[in-house]
Amino acid sequence: MSSSGHHGAEEALFFPEIEKVTSEESIMNRDIDQHRASFLGIEAWSQYTSGCMQKERSEGPSKSDAAHFTNLIDGFAPQLVAQPS
Repeated sequence: MSSSGHHGAEEALFFPEIEKVTSEESIMNRDIDQHRASFLGIEAWSQYTSGCMQKERSEGPSKSDAAHFTNLIDGFAPQLVAQPS
């Protein structure tokens, strides 16, 4: 399951159950905000890595841009690491 699929499932299925059990309607809002803060960066990284794999399948092994790869991860890693609140 992708990260966006994982987060979507949490928000649609798990978080409402937590709200019911705790009787606190917005208890998971912080987690939802953290999901959204990391989403665009994760999607950019996913698109880049998918493009690299497609290129490798069609053209054979090639050198990827390690600095770009690292920068993409650095763009969402702080939010993702902080996410489990």
